[in-house]
Amino acid sequence: MDARPKAPPAAIVQAYEQRNQPALTFVLAYFELPAQAAEGYRANVSGGIRRHLDTLWTVLQRQPQDSVGPHASLLPLPKPYIVPGGRFREVYYWDSYFTLLGLRESGRTPLMRSMVDNFASLIGRYGFVPNGNRTYYLTRSQPPLFALMVQLLAQAQGDTVLRRYHPQLLQEYAYWMAGADSLLPGQATRRVARLPGGEVLNRYYDSGDYPREESYAEDVATAAKSAQPKPVFYRTCAPPLPRAGISARAVWPGRRLGLHPHHGAGACRSELRALARANH
Repeated sequence: MDARPKAPPAAIVQAYEQRNQPALTFVLAYFELPAQAAEGYRANVSGGIRRHLDTLWTVLQRQPQDSVGPHASLLPLPKPYIVPGGRFREVYYWDSYFTLLGLRESGRTPLMRSMVDNFASLIGRYGFVPNGNRTYYLTRSQPPLFALMVQLLAQAQGDTVLRRYHPQLLQEYAYWMAGADSLLPGQATRRVARLPGGEVLNRYYDSGDYPREESYAEDVATAAKSAQPKPVFYRTCAPPLPRAGISARAVWPGRRLGLHPHHGAGACRSELRALARANH
């Protein structure tokens, strides 16, 4: 999913249907494979943990790109940013809050501001912060920590920071709370759920009901084990069936809220009661 296509998608599909070479040969002919996030880097902790971490900030930093080429999955960002490393070559939303904590400790305030500016840019373009800056993450987000990121930056640069990002803070809040005012007790919609007692909680919600592009094979295999006669992909809930399309990076940490607007009010109320008991 992160490879850059060397030809228009329709041409690649046509070539794939007529292929007579091994899969890897085909991929290399039509795609430019991405490099690892820290390719060639080898950790050296002999100088101490602080020096090691300061080196990693440089290794894991990525520069902004005006264009990533047609049909590439990467969403361009206007400022430098830090990637998690390993197989992850893009910025991730809630991970980045903890990255900012480390940047603050290292005294890298300009890079902190760049990271916050990037998330503000994503909110301005899409109305929310996607799971990561990839096109295949545009159906889902992660725990909304943008306000905490802004708060961290304000502690370093003053309260003018709060005014600077005020529009994006309101825009993200509206994204997460959309539909909450019209919910009755026991109902859920999009990213909000109202408990039987009237309390409103936010929940993980994915607008896609198909295999995740970045984990297609795994999701198809999981759905094939379903008791349903036809594989069903649940990316927004946790039904009493083998789930496909939900990863650790896609859900709220420590909680998988099993609600789906198509399951009916009874199913929603049942799971809301269970969640309420867990919260108490």
